[in-house]
Amino acid sequence: MAAALAQMPAMAPPPGVESNLINPESIGYRQTITTSILLAIMMPFVFNRIYVKVWLVRKISWDDGTLLVGFLGTLLHYATYEWAAKSGNMGKHMWDVSVLAALSPDLMVPSYILTVSAPPTFGFLKCTFFILYLQLFFQLTWMRICSIIGLILTGAFYTAFTIVMFYFSTPRPGELFMPRDTAKTTKIILPIAIAGLVIDVAILVLPIAAVSQLKASPKKKFAATLVFLTGLMACVSSAVGLYYRSQIHADGDVTYELVPSNIATAAEMMIGVMCACMPSVAYSYRHVPALQGFREKLSPKISALVPSTIFKSRQSTLPTIRITDKSASSGVPSHLKEAGDEIYYRLADYNGSDKSVISRV
Repeated sequence: MAAALAQMPAMAPPPGVESNLINPESIGYRQTITTSILLAIMMPFVFNRIYVKVWLVRKISWDDGTLLVGFLGTLLHYATYEWAAKSGNMGKHMWDVSVLAALSPDLMVPSYILTVSAPPTFGFLKCTFFILYLQLFFQLTWMRICSIIGLILTGAFYTAFTIVMFYFSTPRPGELFMPRDTAKTTKIILPIAIAGLVIDVAILVLPIAAVSQLKASPKKKFAATLVFLTGLMACVSSAVGLYYRSQIHADGDVTYELVPSNIATAAEMMIGVMCACMPSVAYSYRHVPALQGFREKLSPKISALVPSTIFKSRQSTLPTIRITDKSASSGVPSHLKEAGDEIYYRLADYNGSDKSVISRV
């Protein structure tokens, strides 16, 4: 029986195409190369964040916890992609994969892991940004409300998505280790991807709108905006992933069609991790002594690029209070005095009842 299944293609080839079960073409290498390059780019961002939070700022916050879970989920996805491509025939046409190979644990187990781990990984990564925004723009009332709503909706959405995918994907006792209802999971993935793209756009737009309301110099606004504009890469990868997921059909050439979708998913996760680490990159740029010479050379060039007609400082009749040392911090909320009065992510805050802006950019 097993010998017969090993000689039978998992899917009938298209007209004019012959099945090749011996040495078939595979695009799995594209997945391996692309995800490995992205992983190599992502890791320095992660190491820098660890260095900044543990050795420089010496302060751990809730977004570090959610980012850690998302980062571990991203590593799990990368390892599973490699497993599926090298041992599970991912990247080959279904008509070039035997029925026995298609039902093997080397393909079924990675498919299950990727299906049930993607929702919580994305959920924790996206929640990281809303938690970060609560810390960055705590005293901007509208931004605080938007961040709380975004955090609650994102958490609830991905929790429900995780439960649904786990239910439809987990085999029952006596069943083969394969998705129980592939048609339903395929139909669910597309609207979930659309909702994920909407969340990504909100994550991109909210901080840029908040930065525009800060009372700061055009140069500082421009620099802060550049930090958050890195989220545009995550939106692009999310949109590309949405397109490729729409091309996947439950009864189609799944092992081949999944490769572009897997690459886009990995890109979205890894870029998300990098974007969450960008405030630490900005902190390193400003405070690491080894980068002083680089800052002195780059600062004039950045100033020349600032579009002063766009990034105008917000006009106000109230005075701006700038915190330069602890002696000047009387009356400042206690959360601004933590970590040696040097909170790496604080962009702006308000002081007392007069609502005058304290610029921390």
